[in-house]
Amino acid sequence: MDWCAPAGGLEERLRSPEETRNWGERFGASLKGGELILLCGELGSGKTVLVKGIAKGLGVTDPVTSPTFLLQKIYEGRLPLLHIDLYRLEAGEMWELEIDEWRARGAVVCVEWGNRLSNPAEPVFWIDLEILPECPEERRLRFRGSVQGGEREEETRT
Repeated sequence: MDWCAPAGGLEERLRSPEETRNWGERFGASLKGGELILLCGELGSGKTVLVKGIAKGLGVTDPVTSPTFLLQKIYEGRLPLLHIDLYRLEAGEMWELEIDEWRARGAVVCVEWGNRLSNPAEPVFWIDLEILPECPEERRLRFRGSVQGGEREEETRT
């Protein structure tokens, strides 16, 4: 099974980038620190837009941009946010990202192209964004969270 298209959990249709950002903001406001959020989806599916919303929910005031060429960016809010983009990384380079260290310090870690990360430590939230072919400006968001090996039901709804 492709873990980036999670079974069960929440599925929502987001009709615009603003709805995607708003969903992310509500989700970000609910985070406690130490979470790993793996974002999957093709180019242009809204991964960075979703992270912008999560950042806003965490109280980040700096502009959030895609870290594609920098690989990672750190933002300060009520919790630190580590924003990583794995699009340009090879598997052997990922150990240098210090994801577990940041989580241990209470940071929220958002990883774009999260399907490239092997064996992520729990708890993990999987979010898959899919462009809907019948309406290219809309997205289908699929969400699943696990906590210490068990499924977690989320209350974040639009």
